[in-house]
Amino acid sequence: MLKRLLKDKSSKVLEQKINFYRFLINFKEKI
Repeated sequence: MLKRLLKDKSSKVLEQKINFYRFLINFKEKI
């Protein structure tokens, strides 16, 4: 269970990073 929780947490962080990078890329393209 703890392993699953860790995995879930890391995937959430990864998702946030991906969203953040996508936002940065979109932002650069607009300028």
